[in-house]
Amino acid sequence: MPPVRSGSTQTVVEADIRYPSDGVLALQGARALARAGRKLAGRLRGRPVRVVDRSRRIGKLVRAISRTLARRTGQRVDAVVALNAAAGRALASSIGEARRLAAQARGAARGAAPRPSCMPPGAWRTWPSAASALPPRSSSGCGARRSATGWCR
Repeated sequence: MPPVRSGSTQTVVEADIRYPSDGVLALQGARALARAGRKLAGRLRGRPVRVVDRSRRIGKLVRAISRTLARRTGQRVDAVVALNAAAGRALASSIGEARRLAAQARGAARGAAPRPSCMPPGAWRTWPSAASALPPRSSSGCGARRSATGWCR
């Protein structure tokens, strides 16, 4: 684009300046987490935790924010805040999955398999013999469903 001369002696060049909103930052964060999660999951053996790519959902929310801002009503501020909050919740879900994947990767790097939440800390190393020390199925320690072997799923 050629420079445009203004009335003064300075040359002005048009530029596309973008100010990212909260929704756009959440969109970029969700994409980055999903991309990094896919890379890390590809390096792990077994069945790694999946980091879901929520960028399409957040992108729809960002477009809804743009449509809402175009309206000239008094409720648009409340609607934009609600849409930004929904984008933040979607990103928070991706962050939680990424943290669980990172914990799984740290455990795999140390040579440890992930331990179910209701299993006592030392019981994983002595798994077959520790199954007899579990409480009955009705009084599960963590409230989770138990598998046929007695451990949480």
